[in-house]
This record gives sequence, C-alpha cells and structure tokens, in this order.
Amino acid sequence: MMSAIEELPIPSAYLRLMVLAVDDPAALLQGTNLSVSDLQRGDVPITVREALTCMRNGPALGRPDAHHRWAEAFGEHFHGPLTAAWLTAPTLGDGIDIFVRFIPDRAPYLAWQASRVGERYRVEVRTLMDLTDLTTPLIELPMLVLLRYVQTMRAGIAPGILVRLGHRPAVPANDYQRRFRADFHFEQNANQLSFPAQWRETPNPGFDAVIWKAAVRRCEETSVVAGGLEIITRVMRELREAFDRAWGQRTPPTLEDMAQRLNLSVRTLHRRLSAAQVSYQQLVDDARKARAAHLLGAGRRGIDAIAAELGFGNPASFVRAYRRWYGMTPGASRRRGMHAASRRVHS
Repeated sequence: MMSAIEELPIPSAYLRLMVLAVDDPAALLQGTNLSVSDLQRGDVPITVREALTCMRNGPALGRPDAHHRWAEAFGEHFHGPLTAAWLTAPTLGDGIDIFVRFIPDRAPYLAWQASRVGERYRVEVRTLMDLTDLTTPLIELPMLVLLRYVQTMRAGIAPGILVRLGHRPAVPANDYQRRFRADFHFEQNANQLSFPAQWRETPNPGFDAVIWKAAVRRCEETSVVAGGLEIITRVMRELREAFDRAWGQRTPPTLEDMAQRLNLSVRTLHRRLSAAQVSYQQLVDDARKARAAHLLGAGRRGIDAIAAELGFGNPASFVRAYRRWYGMTPGASRRRGMHAASRRVHS
C-alpha cells in the first residue's frame, strides 16, 4: 500500500533545480511520468512520490555531503512565495514563523513545531513517513536552510546556535562545524535547531511592508497544506504524538479518539479524509510503518515489544504487516541494518 503522503502535490521548483544541475535530466526522471519539457514550462505540481524517486535517481546519494552543497547553493532562496515572505519579514521571529507555517507545502513528509523553552527558542522537525535512505538528507537540508537564514538575519554574527540531530553524521562531525559555523550534536532524541529566544526580536534590514503582506497572502492562496489536504498532515502529526505519548484510549488511537483530539466530529473528520481520498486506517498504517522502521533501527527493543507498542494484537500480526511494507521480516531487516552499520564502521 502506498503512503498517502506520497500522493500529495508539491511544487516542482526543487526538482527543476536538480534538472539544471545534472548532465542527464532524462535519467533523473526515470520511474516517473514527468518529462524535461513538462518541468521547463513552469512550476507545475508534482507528487511527493515523484520527487523522492528523482532524488534517488539523482546525485543526492552519490556523495554523503551532496545536500550540504544544495543548502549552501540555494539557502534562503527558491522556495516560491515563501522566499519573498521570509526575506522581507519584519523580524527574524516573523520569518521563522512563516517558514514553519508554509514549508510543509514544499515538504509535507516533515512536521515542524516551534516553541520557546526557557531562554532559548527551538524549531523541531519530525518525519511523517518512512523516508528510508533519504531520511538523513531530507531532515538535514531544510534544517541547514533554516540555519543559514538565521545567520543571514543576524548579519553572520550568530554564535549560540545549536543543532541537534537524531541520526549519525553523514560526514565527519567536524565538517558540519566548519562548513556551517554552528554547534552540532548527533544521535540525539530529536531534530532541533535552537538559539537565544531574544534573537526573535532581531529587526530585518530588508523589511518591506508591501512585499511582506503580498508574499504572505500569496503563500496562503497557493498553500496545499492549508487547503483541502491539510487534514492528512494534521492526522499524521497527531499519530506520531500518540505513539510517543499514548494520548488515546488505545494505541494507535481510534477514529473517535482522533476526532476528539482535533476538535472535530467523527463525521467531519471522515468527510475531510474522504475529500483527500484517504482513509484513517491508511494513515494509521503509514504511521505504524514509519514508527516500526525507527524502532528497529534504534535497536533497543525486541520484536514482541515493538509489536505491542505499535498496537498489534500479537507479534505474528506485526511480522505480516512488516513483510507487506518492506518485503522482508523485521528480524531480517534488523540484521541487514546491523550488517550495513558494521560495514560503515570498518570501511
């Protein structure tokens, strides 16, 4: 079963940049129904699935720091109306707020949350689906873009930025520090960028009230997440929270639990999901799939414990579901991951 998020439409701007950067654009588009001429005609929508397919075809996996080069190359730019909005926002805080609000339109497989914690302000990102081999670059890339934005708004004077990432470094950790001039910590329990909360009040020298208001309005008009399909990402965020904090009467939460959590009637939630052409059970399946991959990769729980945490009645049901998702048993998947990790250590 294909992930519901994979069929969400997203702008093609990032893919068009990739087409310009490769020698063989046709090879980049293999496995999709896209053509180079389609992309050259304008910012036509593509699906998340098509974008991920092209990333796997392209240079993203050719070298481990390819996404770092992309972050340096386009930084705060090429994000559609979001670029105009956050570059002309009144303050650094306003720019970050608009980023967190509208970046899901361009990467709906990620969920963002921003909050003040004591004297620091932090922006956290989590995956809403299993991104498999693309997890590291697709988490790091927008985090590094946000980092560059904060540094730009602070006129390059930004000591005190802390980046915490849940995975191992893609390249030696010192390369991150040297390249992006921030404090990086890996294999943490969250993906966060934080800085002194008082920085939110930093005035933007490029503030333009007319452009700012027009750009925000354009973000709202063209938003997919804020439109009919936003219910998918809202439900997926809550399902991830439910697995972390068990807020429902049972895990995964029932449709009734979810409706109450979202302050909707069951009928309204069902109608909105139907309009988005997805069922609640399909989203539960997506959330379980992503959570299973995370727990197996972490290697701290046995198969029986993972099955129970995901709400399966017995381990055999979990094994059947995992085989359907990934074409192998969870035990075989874990052994493959351990073997790959061993090869990296000894390479």
